[in-house]
Amino acid sequence: MFAYAGGFHYEGTHGITILEYDEKGGTMTAKGHTAPDLNAGCVVARNGMVYATDEVDTVNGTPGGRVAAFRIDRQTGMLDRVAEVRTLGCKPAGIVFDEKSGWMLVAHFSVEFQPCIKVTQEADGSWASQKVFPECLIDLFDIDEDGTPGRLLDVMVVPQATPHFASCVHKVFYSETQDIYSYGNLTGGYIGFFRIDREQGKLVPVPGKLDCEPGAGPRHEVFARKLPYLYCNYESKGAVSQFLVDKGRREFVADYPVLPEGYTMNRQKDNQSEILLNRDETRLYDVIRGIGMVMVFDVDPETGRLTLMQRASLNTKIPRGATFSPDGRFLCFDGNDNDSVEIWEVLPDGTLRYASHCFGVTSCACITFDEE
Repeated sequence: MFAYAGGFHYEGTHGITILEYDEKGGTMTAKGHTAPDLNAGCVVARNGMVYATDEVDTVNGTPGGRVAAFRIDRQTGMLDRVAEVRTLGCKPAGIVFDEKSGWMLVAHFSVEFQPCIKVTQEADGSWASQKVFPECLIDLFDIDEDGTPGRLLDVMVVPQATPHFASCVHKVFYSETQDIYSYGNLTGGYIGFFRIDREQGKLVPVPGKLDCEPGAGPRHEVFARKLPYLYCNYESKGAVSQFLVDKGRREFVADYPVLPEGYTMNRQKDNQSEILLNRDETRLYDVIRGIGMVMVFDVDPETGRLTLMQRASLNTKIPRGATFSPDGRFLCFDGNDNDSVEIWEVLPDGTLRYASHCFGVTSCACITFDEE
């Protein structure tokens, strides 16, 4: 089986590393590298294709990022670049496919700290200036029959919640039971919701956002399928939050600390990155950059409440994300600081044990498996 790791850094472009994965032993070997012109913060393998973001502000001097599409050679694992589409927003950061329509959603991190000045003339002839930020967008693309991205169907502007920063969204997250999507507005400090009108090809905002603690910076979410709960982690708050999201109801339930007792959080570097539920939703995994840790929580089957089971230190200090192997036997961490994939075995009780390392994975930021 082959896997693909996107390389991302705040400076420069780092492409895609091609990996061979041994399903039995849970080990990886780097086989090659391609697309060095992409700052590939997100890669997704689907139906014999790999889709990768180029998380940049401009491409060839034109504002906006892009998504490149590659066809997989399943004999060698190599990638053939066959198409790309420009995205309307800056820094496309997350790709998610809507399985009911096959369409592609692209979320944009935007440029939160780089405003421009807009000058306007008032009706009385006086002049005024205002600070204007780039809009944060979620794009919806059709996918053509050959698997390449097609036309842009719709664009949703993420509301700016503060006059001081642009809105920033890493990714969108799907609820199978409610058929809605969520997104965490990092700088806006809230979790918003929308749905897809699959007859019209439109993104439709859903009322009822969840306000988070000021300055917390909601990053990623995960919906439970069996219970009406959403879990969220943060870039600047040392806790995982549980929210009730059930039809029209939106309520805070509880916070669960993730940092070691007595540890003083450095809000500039100790950022949570990934949050995952296992297949049977009995365990939740939360990953923190800066101190390089993963927390394993037990999930109560009736209330959804979390109880800490394990806090494990990783070898990488900047695990930018984590991905389960297709069979769920291993959890793979993206070693952004040491160019590696760090693989831990999932034990029968859901806790983790270090298994292996794969080095030579340039600025590893995300991993995706080609499941034939």
